[in-house]
Amino acid sequence: MNRKQMNRIVCSLPLVALAVSGCSGGSNQANPSSAPTPSASGDASAAKPIADGKAVTLKVFQMNAGITDQEFQENFVDAVKKKFPNVTMELVRSGKGTTKEDLMTTGQFPEIILTTSWDMVQFQDASLLTDLNEYVRKSNFDLNQYEKNTIDSIKLYSDRGELFALPYSFNFEVLYYNKSIFDKSGIPYPKDGMTWEDVIALGKKLTAADPTIRAIDPNGLRWIAQSFLVPFVDPKTEKAAVSTDDWKYLFEMFKAIEDIPDDKKTKKGVAGFEKDQTLAMYASSGGRIGEIEDLSKQGINLNWDMVTFPLRQGHPSKEVATQAHVLAVSSTAKSKDDAFRVISYLTTDKEIQTRLAKGGAVPAIKDAEARSQFGKDFKTLQGKNVQAIFKNVYGTMGKPTRYDDVVKTAVQSALDKMIKEKLDVNTTIRFAQETADKAIEAEKARKK
Repeated sequence: MNRKQMNRIVCSLPLVALAVSGCSGGSNQANPSSAPTPSASGDASAAKPIADGKAVTLKVFQMNAGITDQEFQENFVDAVKKKFPNVTMELVRSGKGTTKEDLMTTGQFPEIILTTSWDMVQFQDASLLTDLNEYVRKSNFDLNQYEKNTIDSIKLYSDRGELFALPYSFNFEVLYYNKSIFDKSGIPYPKDGMTWEDVIALGKKLTAADPTIRAIDPNGLRWIAQSFLVPFVDPKTEKAAVSTDDWKYLFEMFKAIEDIPDDKKTKKGVAGFEKDQTLAMYASSGGRIGEIEDLSKQGINLNWDMVTFPLRQGHPSKEVATQAHVLAVSSTAKSKDDAFRVISYLTTDKEIQTRLAKGGAVPAIKDAEARSQFGKDFKTLQGKNVQAIFKNVYGTMGKPTRYDDVVKTAVQSALDKMIKEKLDVNTTIRFAQETADKAIEAEKARKK
């Protein structure tokens, strides 16, 4: 997922939760030079001046948790300068020559990490995360300021109660659809609460009326698996967990979508849905909203709307996974106290979090007023089914492992093989399990 695609992110929570959320946003704007003592309010930034008041630059390493240059300027550089006048924030994006491995090798890894909760395992495996519990205790910082799901998604990476990050905002998942394609065929629009079986049936109706379009892009197999809280690895055996009913359902679902007689030569993803506008339905995340708004400013209009993320028919769970964008203190930071004070401020200040909400993101803090500002800066959201975002129920996935990524690659390879060679699902699952187990063993050997 590229930077622009993920530059705006939204939490999906029940509406009742939004209505009753308390307001405890740690927005104390005291002059840092006054050096007040930490208080029970949970404002960890209200302490002695950072770096004893001397000019200092704190760098932020960003990987996958997309943020635009303008957003970084407003919500990091300007916001921190307002609170801590002697501090300058600098962004380092992961890329060619600036991967975490490159920066570790040169001893230049930044003090702060901006990433997603789903990517934390990569930093944990590289011993780059600092346990923040000590700094929480010293400053009487109140973790109850955050929505519980965001903290729970971070604590998944704890083996002994560690807290490796603070939540900055949520992501969300919905089914986007092109209203013009439905209008042309005279077929009713998708509705909230649909299952994937409903979506596939709609896709078949669309292509029966117009075979020149592509009916459905469910997004990547690994993404759907994570969304449905389906584990990749058994943490006890450290074997791939692919030979299960959950994975059989997923492979069968993707096969059913592939079997729809639509135009497979048309593009999928952002290109097909936003640019060519030949993709009828697209399961994706919050980044699409920002992209659609940007296209509108360029004079490219899309007749679209969204509904809740499709569920599995007959499955007892109605939850999809929580994904938070998080801020962490790197283990290489010279002053972890200072870095913690900065991230605690960024993740709880009401002004910052309200600005996030207006720009199409739902902050991680419990603040109904800030959340009510969601999307206020977006003209393209007017008249849209915004409530679909908040109707999904987010849950906590199983404990991640350091071998999840190699299994994700293996299952995608198996799906590609199934489609290309027209394999049956059972054969595909056996291939996926064998390939994934071999990949895990190879990864273990590589890290010895």
